[in-house]
Amino acid sequence: MPGGERLHALARVFGIDPEYFTGMHFDPAQTVSSDDDAAVERALTKPLVREVALRAGELGEGERALVLEMMERASARVARLRAQQETDQLASTNQDSE
Repeated sequence: MPGGERLHALARVFGIDPEYFTGMHFDPAQTVSSDDDAAVERALTKPLVREVALRAGELGEGERALVLEMMERASARVARLRAQQETDQLASTNQDSE
């Protein structure tokens, strides 16, 4: 699970209370940093990120959580595919050198 600063940044992007992710009391004043603000500003310069954020703002809280979960699953899947490609490439390189 992302740390407090990232949770707060994600909550801001999706327009929800950070407590949604943790189920605990969350004091944004203690976790917001200028690094978070800068990261959000950089992310929002990308057209597709802006589009996702704008559309997410139109969704209900549960729907936004579902979108976030889908994004996390997609990221995990891409990471697994990349790792498999690296493993396959290494195996191929080892076979070529034999």
